[in-house]
Amino acid sequence: MKRAILSIAVGTALLAAPAAHPYPPHNCGRETVKHTTVIVQTHGPTCGFAKDAVKAWMASHHAPSGFACRSYAGDEPAFCKHRHKKNYYFLATKP
Repeated sequence: MKRAILSIAVGTALLAAPAAHPYPPHNCGRETVKHTTVIVQTHGPTCGFAKDAVKAWMASHHAPSGFACRSYAGDEPAFCKHRHKKNYYFLATKP
């Protein structure tokens, strides 16, 4: 009986704890595309991949394989999110 109560308590504690992000966010620096300077940030992909993908998206609106990209007017010219991995994305913001 005590084991059942203990396992229920541990199980509910694990469910209540917030999940840590498996990929820490990184600031990858500045890139210039078509006379527009942006700051590239990534949450999962490598900085090299994120910079290349931001340049490609801003130049020709071609998203990398497995990603869905959008442009938001003004401050965020690129936001690309992986289609299957929840917290796996990169973005470009104006400084």
